[in-house]
Amino acid sequence: MVLKVNLKSKILNIGNVGKIFIYFNAIVIFIIISNYFRTSQNNEFFTKKYDNLRNVISQKFYNHESQVSYFKTLKKPVEIIFWHNLYPKELEIIKLSIKEFEQHNPNIKIKEVNKVNWEQICKSVANSLPVNKQPNIAFSYDDHIEFYSKSFKVVPLDIFIDYDDDFRNTSKHKNKYSFFKGYAKKLQLSNVYDGKSHHYSLPFVKSTEVMFYDSDLFKQYRDDLNKFFYEKHKVDFKDDCSEIIDSQGKFDFKVLKVNKDYLIWPYLETFCAKLIELKKDRTFIPITSESLANLIIISNEQKGISYPKDENEIKSFLLDENVKNNMQYFKENFYNKGFLTSSKLIGISSKEMFMQRKTGMFITSTRRSDLLHNQVSDFNIEMTPFPCMSYNDQYKNIIQGPNVNLFYSEDDDKMLASWLFLKHLISKDVYMDMLLGKGGFIITREDVLNTLKNSKTSSEQNFIDEQIRTLENYFCEKNNITDKQNPKVIGDQKIKRRELYKFKSVKFAQEHTYDNNDKDTYFTTPIFVDVVFFRSILNDLFTEILAIDSQTTNLKQKINFLFMEAYTRIAHN
Repeated sequence: MVLKVNLKSKILNIGNVGKIFIYFNAIVIFIIISNYFRTSQNNEFFTKKYDNLRNVISQKFYNHESQVSYFKTLKKPVEIIFWHNLYPKELEIIKLSIKEFEQHNPNIKIKEVNKVNWEQICKSVANSLPVNKQPNIAFSYDDHIEFYSKSFKVVPLDIFIDYDDDFRNTSKHKNKYSFFKGYAKKLQLSNVYDGKSHHYSLPFVKSTEVMFYDSDLFKQYRDDLNKFFYEKHKVDFKDDCSEIIDSQGKFDFKVLKVNKDYLIWPYLETFCAKLIELKKDRTFIPITSESLANLIIISNEQKGISYPKDENEIKSFLLDENVKNNMQYFKENFYNKGFLTSSKLIGISSKEMFMQRKTGMFITSTRRSDLLHNQVSDFNIEMTPFPCMSYNDQYKNIIQGPNVNLFYSEDDDKMLASWLFLKHLISKDVYMDMLLGKGGFIITREDVLNTLKNSKTSSEQNFIDEQIRTLENYFCEKNNITDKQNPKVIGDQKIKRRELYKFKSVKFAQEHTYDNNDKDTYFTTPIFVDVVFFRSILNDLFTEILAIDSQTTNLKQKINFLFMEAYTRIAHN
């Protein structure tokens, strides 16, 4: 996931081609701010500061003992500011973690500030950097780092990593922060520090796109859906198999010839057509996607259409017929038929649509899972991976979720204290607390995965499996009670359901960890100058194409025109 800018208007003025860029002024503001980042102190000044700090780290701050000793000798406590956008349950867990950190480090105080969303984090950092009021540590994405780096105040973390024993792998030391490939990436910011590749942030908790679905809906219409699906896709079934939806309304991929555990868009088209017919509700739209940008970016990657690697590739990307064809596919096969929508197109929250059962499938981040489960009390939700374009395409999905970066401070002690807190935030213990306390994340580290696999109950069953089994049995028993309107019963069921879905999300993460890391399933979009501007253009372009009048007879021509307008905007930026 990259920067999400609230572009104010929820509904486009359909048919007015020029409206694709009605939000252009918002982007211009970001560009102006980025230029404003430049201070009278140049890169040479900050490079010298970071190199001086590197010398301190190498001599006095290289292992646990020296780090603890360093802060014990301080005459007064150091306060560091931490900006984030944690959800309520996540914040509850992190506040306990901060308390634990402060107990172990009494001379370091953490002031956490919830900036609510990514837009507010980015705006607040942008406003603070020119006046040197930036936080000490903050959530970020790689494109944020590129954006902030113009100030020279994003600390290159290698000045810590190169000397910290916790990050070394030798006969004497074991790396405590060994992430799977692709999660702890280096960035090369040519005009920052020494211009070489460095870690400017490290991963906190990560998520990916997933499709939640109303399994009670699929259970209700199971027979009709199975029959219709089998008629359309009989050739894809194994012998003696004919039902892709099981008795609980869940997708059963074992009946298919392909050894895959995800749906493809042509299958969803079949389900959508039948659901529309069966529901007989004009307000019902089978699929809603929270992020149209992510939908098209992931689908492009699955078709082998790579996101631009730098600003020089943007123009060729926008002139690529395959990119146009992919957007046209979703326009003709889903949006025009009333199968797909998004909050940006209709002005209604995608999450609320799903909770009100105005849609049966909701594509969003796994991190959103607890927000759904906190509210649901009367229907069952299951999750399945983000759909693929076809089984012949390589499965791809995007990595999302915050990284953590440090900002420059005139006080070296604040940067050193921030490094200790950063290590605490990304530690295995905190990750386990977040995963088991809230759920909704993918697993980024082998030590976390192994701990989950080896976690047993007294009956020697896997802990996660046992929790799921116990909670599912609870709901089977409660289905027979007569007093279902009792407030206590409703409250208990809501709590238990939330726990069930939390453990299911952990199980989902376990089942997809090795395959997805071994097969390079996960990707992040490249970082380059004006990447935020480009993503906004792409998002608005896809939205405007979906919103073209469905009765249009020259769709291809209109799509070409919109792409050319986007190309022109980029060319003159």
